[in-house]
Order: sequence, then C-alpha cells, then structure tokens
Amino acid sequence: MDLRKLVNVNVAGSSPVPTPAEIQSLLLASEKSLKTVLDGREIIRNILDDKDRRLFVVIGPCSIHDPNAAMEYAERLKKLSERVSETFLLVMRVYFEKPRTTVGWKGLINDPRMDDSFQIEEGLKLARKLLLDKIESQRRERAAAERERIEKLRRQKRKRSRGAKEVMLANKARHSQKKAARRASGWD
Repeated sequence: MDLRKLVNVNVAGSSPVPTPAEIQSLLLASEKSLKTVLDGREIIRNILDDKDRRLFVVIGPCSIHDPNAAMEYAERLKKLSERVSETFLLVMRVYFEKPRTTVGWKGLINDPRMDDSFQIEEGLKLARKLLLDKIESQRRERAAAERERIEKLRRQKRKRSRGAKEVMLANKARHSQKKAARRASGWD
C-alpha cells in the first residue's frame, strides 16, 4: 500500500517559519530596552508580592490588527496611566492572534496583510517590531523626563547658589560699611 496517499493529502504547500531566536536576532532589543522590560516586571512583581500598594490592571484591545492604531492606543493609555499612577499600574494588553476565531481573520501574526495571504514570517517581524518600538519610545520618554528633572534640580541649585552668594556679598558689604563707619568715628 502507498502511504503517500494518506499523508498530507490536503496540504498544497509549506514554507518554514523562523524560530523565535531567528526573529530576535533580526530585530534586536537594545540593552536599555531590555532593562525597561526587567524594570516593569520588577514593579509588577512588587505589586503581586504586596510590596507596592497599587493595583495592577491589564487593559487593552482584544487583538492588535493595526500597528499605528496600537501605538496611538499605547500613547493614550500612557497619559491615563500617568494620571492614575498613585493608585494603579496600567499595563497594555498586547495580543497578536485570535485563538478562538474559527472563521475569519486569525490575527496580525497569521495574516498581517488581512488578505488571507498568511505571511506568518512578516507577521512575526511586524509584531516584534511593534513591541520594540513601543519599549524604545517609552525608554526615550523616561530618559527625557529624567533629564528634565535633573535640569530642574540644577536650575534650583544655581538659583539657591546665586541667592546665597548675593546674601554673602550683602553681608560683606554691610560689614565693610560698619567697619568704615567705626574708623570714621574713631572706634576702630
């Protein structure tokens, strides 16, 4: 009996999908981006371990279908997150597949072009790029905020330093005036 008639009879073709390591090597995360992820995980761990009193809330769309819309959503969520940061840690839910969908579009990874072409490799790269872009933009924003905070502290220190210098010069001038007055009056 010819077993070839039983194996893959409904398969028209196949193409290999890159491994996670291959995708990661194509789209590398920077050391700073990886630190951002680790820091975020540490914050979540502290909340779950009751070391941080905030509530951890995962919020977001059912699945990502448009990277631009996802970035816009992330920016809006970030603004909300800043307003409620004392009480909540908001984390954007990012899901690229629709596992329960049996009919229709299966998600960004499976069909990134939304045309039944099933360019899975393209979808994997697009999904990774979206996450890296968001992490990197978040890292840059945090770095800019930190630079701004440091510059504000420097300005305050310079202002205090100028104020202290002015007080010192004023005291020195008063002392010189008193000394000159004492000399003029014969007391010195």
